[in-house]
Amino acid sequence: MPSPAALGVCLTSSSSKTPKIPASTDALHLEVAREVIDALLATGKHEITILSRTPVSPESVAPGTLWRAVDYSNKEDLTSALVGTHTVLSFIQLLSDPDNHSQKTLIDACIAAGVKRFAPSEYASAGTNHMPWWSGKEAVRRYLRAVNTPAAVLEYTLFQPGLFLDYLASPYQTATHVRPLDTVFDMQNRRAIVVAGHEDAVMTFTSARDLAAVVALTVEHPGRWPEVAGIKGNRVTFSEVVKMGEMIRGMDKSQTNSFRLYSSHSHLINLPITTYNPKPNPPTYHTHSHTPYTLHLTHFPFCSLSPN
Repeated sequence: MPSPAALGVCLTSSSSKTPKIPASTDALHLEVAREVIDALLATGKHEITILSRTPVSPESVAPGTLWRAVDYSNKEDLTSALVGTHTVLSFIQLLSDPDNHSQKTLIDACIAAGVKRFAPSEYASAGTNHMPWWSGKEAVRRYLRAVNTPAAVLEYTLFQPGLFLDYLASPYQTATHVRPLDTVFDMQNRRAIVVAGHEDAVMTFTSARDLAAVVALTVEHPGRWPEVAGIKGNRVTFSEVVKMGEMIRGMDKSQTNSFRLYSSHSHLINLPITTYNPKPNPPTYHTHSHTPYTLHLTHFPFCSLSPN
């Protein structure tokens, strides 16, 4: 029998199905939600309610779940939907939530409805520096701290698994729902972008399946949730990932072409390469300091870029 404490899983989608669009920060949260829902359903211990912007037909609802359409801009509507709910996991798409209004309203509704636990839309790294697309995470963290000051009114935790290990297999999909995403590590084409001098920077990789399993176990945890639920599947440096790529995919030492990085003043930055074949009108990229760089890219095994 399901436990009397229902679990509300919040999704914000304009469709009743996962949009068929390339993997992005927005689509990612829907995919992660589906991984977590599968893990929770597998326990057979929870009543799962999915809160969405749009209604769906009964046959579209996954067995073992309830689906309720809500207005994320209406605190009263959300409060009514959350009455009797023990835990709320938010998968609100940050880029589709200007000023984090929907997620803040959801938090207010949780407090008004007497929800015990809440997890905001995180599911990535703890750090957000130089990643403006994740600035909403910091704003929601500040809001949660504010509403729990001076007295705690809503228990919450931040699920932070780092980068999904599944992405290293791109373009092949290894998770059930989380789709491939290209990163600085391109195993398929035997290349990577690593900033020179920072080869020993540490990264955390966790598979989507492991994240979902940990979330399901955390929901059952009888003790108080910590503010940060850091999850560590693998902790490795950039150079270690590159070495693994070299071992698995091999290196074509006959190639001499590589990356060359130019500043806006056409000054060649120090790079350990010999030749290059830039394509006409190469794209210009902007770093966090808003300094324009032109990146000339040709096929090559793993290589490094030196910072300005």
